[in-house]
Amino acid sequence: MVNDICLLDLGNSRFKWRWVGRGGAAGPSHRRPYGGAGSVAELIAALRASGEGRELCVASVRDAEFEAALREHWTAVCDRAPRFLRVPEAGPLRLAYRDPSRFGVDRYLALLGARSQFRAPLIVVDAGTVVTFDALDVHGDHLGGCLFPGLRLLRESLQRGAAGLAGQGAAPVGDVLADSTAGGLAGGVQVGLAGALRAIVAEMRQRMGEAAPTVVVTGGDADVVAAALGGQCVVEPDLVFLGMEAMLALA
Repeated sequence: MVNDICLLDLGNSRFKWRWVGRGGAAGPSHRRPYGGAGSVAELIAALRASGEGRELCVASVRDAEFEAALREHWTAVCDRAPRFLRVPEAGPLRLAYRDPSRFGVDRYLALLGARSQFRAPLIVVDAGTVVTFDALDVHGDHLGGCLFPGLRLLRESLQRGAAGLAGQGAAPVGDVLADSTAGGLAGGVQVGLAGALRAIVAEMRQRMGEAAPTVVVTGGDADVVAAALGGQCVVEPDLVFLGMEAMLALA
């Protein structure tokens, strides 16, 4: 679609994007691991293959070097610099952090997106490489949050920290009564993560002291969180994009 804006979510292990029309119509969401892109040039080629606009709006948790390369290449190809969204000092969402600049822009946008779609109070869980948990009170203000390693980080930390596990592949499905090291590794990580997810959400609910906050889940491992919570949540895979659209509407 010509004259559309590309929304790009640069995560730790993969990137997601979708094109949004100026009238508000959103195209399909795409996602790809960085290993499938290989370089910034190939990433841009993937974006350009799915849309024809020149405007790029970016939410990034990548380092400054990657962002600089993306800025340079996109400007060269499209003759327009991309816009990198940052957490504003004084924005529509009041953060509990003492230093809001230390709050991840992806978390901020997920909260904006959740607040635009669901009635507070809310617990927002973004299950990516790191699983983040954030609480919004009945007024939609941020109460605080916490972080926990995601499925891949848990598995990789075990393999790095124990010499005997370094060469073990990861079974797709594990068991706490596994008959192989790979199966036991997968089982312990999967069951352990599920238990941690339930415990953190339960503790947040208790600490909030408000009537039944809605749990909204997003991120690449959203299905893992939903299964751990027994389906007692709402899954919204495009929460960050919804937050980006909300921020752009306020600009």
